[in-house]
Amino acid sequence: MYRKQHNLLMILSKQFTLFIFSGLLALASSSVFALATDREKPINIEADKATIDDVKGIAIYEGNVVITQGTIKIKAAKVTLTYTKKQDLKQVVAVGNPVRFQQTPDGKKPDVHARAQRIEYQANNDTLHLVTEAEVWQAKDKFSGHRIRYNTKNGLIQADKGKKERVKAVITPAR
Repeated sequence: MYRKQHNLLMILSKQFTLFIFSGLLALASSSVFALATDREKPINIEADKATIDDVKGIAIYEGNVVITQGTIKIKAAKVTLTYTKKQDLKQVVAVGNPVRFQQTPDGKKPDVHARAQRIEYQANNDTLHLVTEAEVWQAKDKFSGHRIRYNTKNGLIQADKGKKERVKAVITPAR
């Protein structure tokens, strides 16, 4: 009986860890929610083209966009940032084939990776959406689906299947 309970606790603990590292993606993909080690670093944006319209509150970076902040690295074909009239971040939309994300988390853990055809961050309700062929992984653990939604306020993660793909999780046993 004890062994079964212990194994169940280990499985639940591993699943919790998987969801936590998925959450790291959400926390890190906006400079507002970056991890403490990266938050204080400057944000660097490189692109083939940039269009910034202060009147409309929009900045568009196109062509091999690379955004870095500390250990955070985002690669996309196009990134659009939308701001409120008070210059607060409203929305970030990154599109690519796919958009790629990478971050080295605190504690010398393996890098967190993610990719999707589209990644959206909605600042007004603190949600991150990975859309179409969404995947998040760290070492051998992996979480994937057509769409992954993460609420950074309450920690709720939801994944939906697509027409051909189902939600999948690969959880490697702890050694």
